[in-house]
Amino acid sequence: MSEWKEGLKMLNEQTLSNVTSETTMSPKTALRSLLMALDSGDVTTAILTLDTRFKFTDYALGVEFNETPRLGDFWQAVREVLTGTKVEIVSIAESADCAFAEWHLTGTTEEGYGTFKVRHAVSVHGVSVAHVTNGRITQLSDYYDSAASRRYKVAGQFTEWVEY
Repeated sequence: MSEWKEGLKMLNEQTLSNVTSETTMSPKTALRSLLMALDSGDVTTAILTLDTRFKFTDYALGVEFNETPRLGDFWQAVREVLTGTKVEIVSIAESADCAFAEWHLTGTTEEGYGTFKVRHAVSVHGVSVAHVTNGRITQLSDYYDSAASRRYKVAGQFTEWVEY
């Protein structure tokens, strides 16, 4: 079992309900908390910012999730492909029940070409849009340049193939 799943499993329902009932985050705070958790590699905390019924769409890769185990695995896989990942929040704003964040992602990826391995620096700007209800993110969308992000390796692991 992956490390983030063990951390989530350790939180029992009583602890989770205390956390959510005592603190209702604004949309801006919820999105900032999620991005900061992803920056530090804390997938468990990132998952806790989501509502039990949520939808995450990565428009650059064309993947969508509404189950925490798959989304957590996706975020973990991204960190493994992009080593040294850092997410810097450039700007963040909110309006009603939505928050919008512009971010800058940096990291390094390694690709093999026969017996040679080449490291590539990754630097990509993107935007996340979050809809928040009762302090929890119900819908999250990411927009960025997929080619510049070099995350396409991850997308293949989470895309279902359909034969026609």
